[in-house]
Amino acid sequence: MNRTNLSLSLFALAFSLGLAACVAEDEALDVADDADFSVAPELADEDDDVAPADRPEDDAFILDAAPGDTIEIAEGIAAVVPAPGDGVVMEVLYEDGAMYLADLETDAEGVVRLRLPELGFSDGGTSHACASKCSDTTYKLLAHKWNKRVDWYYRDSGRPSSVSKTGTIDALKYAAATSTTSRNSCGMTDQVSATHSYKGTTGTSPNIGVSNGVVVCSTNDGKNVVGWATGFPSTTLGVACTWRSGGTAVETDQKYNNKKSWFGGNSVPSGCSNRFSLRAVASHEWGHSYGLDHTGCAQTMAPSTAACKAGGRLFGKGDVLGLRALY
Repeated sequence: MNRTNLSLSLFALAFSLGLAACVAEDEALDVADDADFSVAPELADEDDDVAPADRPEDDAFILDAAPGDTIEIAEGIAAVVPAPGDGVVMEVLYEDGAMYLADLETDAEGVVRLRLPELGFSDGGTSHACASKCSDTTYKLLAHKWNKRVDWYYRDSGRPSSVSKTGTIDALKYAAATSTTSRNSCGMTDQVSATHSYKGTTGTSPNIGVSNGVVVCSTNDGKNVVGWATGFPSTTLGVACTWRSGGTAVETDQKYNNKKSWFGGNSVPSGCSNRFSLRAVASHEWGHSYGLDHTGCAQTMAPSTAACKAGGRLFGKGDVLGLRALY
């Protein structure tokens, strides 16, 4: 087995284990990049298993790559390798409810590491049984948090007809505030210091592109933008990328597939069929932006989503406890 196939197999295995039995409760670069990219660099010699030296104690894979390289870290998912000391977390949401999360970083010495779902994010051995939304206290954290207010913009270009401009902005503001105000289903008070501010519309596109059917987290520009994708693969629902320097988040961008049908309100529309809640999906993505990893089965940060469900717009107990641990 060559290294590329091995890395993809491990990714699929980790993803499958992370999603087993987890079903949610109730819930610019608009055109393809022309940049070339390579498949994820090798992780072991041909015909060899992954050697212990290739797997440091934090379960990250060491890649033969350099800052500025664009590498495919799984089928249809790629990212630009960040500068030394920096990292990027990328999540891809699929129409069937599946989610892929990967973390790519370059340390101060220039060593590039890739962390995949359920690898490298220790939860201290906490059980991930499907407890109810307001009794599940588990949470997991990513490698970043914000040390300032998150100022963000909305790019309206490509918006689908299923949602209005005003409805979209209201939904995205609601979703960001779910993290900053601890909006939840469990009667928990807000003890989170994180803040955000919507700064209006922009012509700048999120730094998320598509090249030959591969979704790419590009290089960050320091501007937080949420917008619509016109060229995503048909199975892709949305993508979010958050860049960090050290442990400090420096940019977060989101893009949603404008070929899908969305609704922007709190309630599921009557007769809903294959429409997705922008508030619920974006609340999950903003949770990642503020530093929450996947956890639980009934939490907003559970690694699954579904059409015609809106319950994810409100956090569960574990989600809120995770934010309190960070902020």
